[in-house]
Amino acid sequence: MQANELRIGNYVNYETRKVIVLQTSIKGRNKWDVELGYFEDSIGFERLINEIQPIPLTDEWLLKFGFFKRGKCWYLNDNSHPFTSNCSTDIDGFFIWIGGFKIYIKHVHRLQNLYFVLCGEELELICDDCVYELLTNGQNILVQKCDNCKANGKEKTI
Repeated sequence: MQANELRIGNYVNYETRKVIVLQTSIKGRNKWDVELGYFEDSIGFERLINEIQPIPLTDEWLLKFGFFKRGKCWYLNDNSHPFTSNCSTDIDGFFIWIGGFKIYIKHVHRLQNLYFVLCGEELELICDDCVYELLTNGQNILVQKCDNCKANGKEKTI
């Protein structure tokens, strides 16, 4: 992973924890590449790019972002963007069809970046209660965000 792959708000691994990118540095300007923060607070700490790892994109992460699965296809509960029906998984992982091209996405930060480029907005996490609805709903569809998320407009820590 390179520092220029990251945007503010991307999720990455640092040591044994999930962290969020708060800032990236221009190459050679500082002795650090990325400023990171924990989800519980906004206090940043600076690290070199080789100290952080990408987060593998898993079914669990897709659910946390509000995707639901029907067969092999993944959907978002919104018909206003490219992630409606042309996402799927195969032996090589998660992919999306765009303009006849099959684009594989293996890491969480790459999905966040592609979503932002295509949709013009951040891909938001939904809370554990919303994900619970996804996992236990017999029809396997996202009913709605939980009352807490709707009221606060925030997500829980991951």
